[in-house]
Amino acid sequence: MSEKAMVCKALGAMFHKHGEPNDVEVTFVANAAMELGLEKDENEEVMAVLKEGGDYEGFVKGISSKALRTYFFRRVVAATLMDDKVEDDELKLIDDTAGLLSFNGDAVKEYLDWMKEGIEWEKKGVGIVAKL
Repeated sequence: MSEKAMVCKALGAMFHKHGEPNDVEVTFVANAAMELGLEKDENEEVMAVLKEGGDYEGFVKGISSKALRTYFFRRVVAATLMDDKVEDDELKLIDDTAGLLSFNGDAVKEYLDWMKEGIEWEKKGVGIVAKL
């Protein structure tokens, strides 16, 4: 299995862990699979994990490429911010994932703060565009 497929399977397992994934979550994983250029059989495996669940920790530990580890972490943080706020269980997911990836805790906090600022910036932009 490719590391790219491992990334998408980890995302699928993450969403499934909290119940049946909704359409937004399925689309989120499908977009990651498309961005990473997964083959048809890999896409089918990812969708099976999304539907049936899987070993999140095992999938995360299977990602060794720094670029893919960073991509995956960005997707995890983006997923937790889909509703514009981070709940305690989502913050734990971020922290646990950062630990699995051996990421620097201070940099993780700085990145999360930056992502929150970005969401506020984007919302402000949408408000300005609405006035046009």
